[in-house]
Parts: sequence; C-alpha cells; structure tokens
Amino acid sequence: MKQRTIGNRFSRRYLIGSKWTAVSPINCDKHFVVTGWADSPKDCDNTPDCVTLEAITTGRKRIILWRALRKTSLWRTGWR
Repeated sequence: MKQRTIGNRFSRRYLIGSKWTAVSPINCDKHFVVTGWADSPKDCDNTPDCVTLEAITTGRKRIILWRALRKTSLWRTGWR
C-alpha cells in the first residue's frame, strides 16, 4: 500500500506569529516568523493570498503564498 504524504498541517486562522524553518536556507536565513498578511491579490473568498515572513537573524522580509508553507519539502513548522 502506498503511503500518502501529508503536508504541514495548520490553520490559516493561527498563521500570524507562527514560526517556520526553511529546509534549505534562503539568502542565508533559515528561521522565520509570519508577521502578517501581505497586500496582494485576494483569493476567491476575498481574503489575502500571501503572508509576510521575517527572518529572525537579519530581519529581512519576504512575501510568499501562504499555501507554500504546507510543502514539507520547503518548510518545517517551528524552529529546528
């Protein structure tokens, strides 16, 4: 029987303030915190589609689709 890979499980409601670790460092940054919803196009239910991540060590900010955090090949929950 083939095992189904389940991505990171989280509720969109509790995303702000959550901590994430990049599987491979992004511009030498590995640990991030979600600081808020980004001004971006809205999805079908008129809610933002992107979040702002802030690197803990450098303070650099980047905007990504919130659904990208579900990919375990890119992100891990918490700081590891």
